[in-house]
Amino acid sequence: MFHVKQLLFLPPNVSRETIHFFTPKIVSRETIPILCSPYIIKKTWNHHVYFRYTMLMMTRDSFLQLAVSQRAERVNVVSQESIAQFASVSGDNNPLHTDSSFAEQTMFKGIIAHGFLTASFISAVIGNDLPGAGCVYLSQQLRFKAPVRAGDSVRTEVTITAIDAERRRVTLACVCSVGKRVVLEGDALIYVPPLKPSS
Repeated sequence: MFHVKQLLFLPPNVSRETIHFFTPKIVSRETIPILCSPYIIKKTWNHHVYFRYTMLMMTRDSFLQLAVSQRAERVNVVSQESIAQFASVSGDNNPLHTDSSFAEQTMFKGIIAHGFLTASFISAVIGNDLPGAGCVYLSQQLRFKAPVRAGDSVRTEVTITAIDAERRRVTLACVCSVGKRVVLEGDALIYVPPLKPSS
């Protein structure tokens, strides 16, 4: 038997305290994966009289890495082509988004992007960055503040405002802006399912 507190050879960037915190129990000589987020410390017995520890990357439990006030952002440039593509994919062919002659007669004086095209930028940040891979939308509240037009650079920012650890749910404040003007804001409720470590 070998106690983790007696570990002499530490993998790079992993402290003795970190290993002890995540693995407080006695471990045996067999190859045992020891969870040390965001890594697995794999203990193997070799021909010498000590344990060799190899750090293996794992699919980390991203929920354990989350904290209130954590934020992420992306910038997307809206083009006439992206507006047309969104109209085609969604089936929303409202002439306000597709017909310049019609749009010029409206209060907007020209074509504007679909509101949900802008909202999809929020989904991109949440799905790719925070919380990231594997997360699932539960709800999204949206308040449309101003139009977005072709050529606009939209900065989308999400910030964690609450974490429900028991149900693995995260609430995020979401803001899309063009320059200093907020064009869309709202709140998202996201579920972060547990992922099995890769071997």
